[in-house]
Amino acid sequence: MTNTEKFAKDFAEDVFDAFAKAYGQPRNPEVADSVYPSWSDAGIKLGWADPDPRVVVVGTESGWISDPFSHENDHGKWESVCASLRKVWGNVQWDSINAGVHIVFIDISPEWMKLIVKRSVGKKS
Repeated sequence: MTNTEKFAKDFAEDVFDAFAKAYGQPRNPEVADSVYPSWSDAGIKLGWADPDPRVVVVGTESGWISDPFSHENDHGKWESVCASLRKVWGNVQWDSINAGVHIVFIDISPEWMKLIVKRSVGKKS
């Protein structure tokens, strides 16, 4: 597993855990896979978000995690999830693609992004 794959996996696991605290554990294993990195094979195949290790796709059609706009309480849970993730990951936000697909993502400042790209390009040679 590459460092990028590990980063994407670790972030997705933390997103999953934060939603499990907000909504409780999924009732069955089939709905547990509704939270996955956009960087993963599943994320790339479905194509809801560009592959990015900082982006986790959250499917709400399964009923385990509710659409953030379905109720004021759910919107608050999504905000709470991001607030808890910010303690570890920095600037974490969420956005909605449609009623059944949403993303949780790390928004890195342009200054950090320049540094990350510079360092990763330097390590490839």
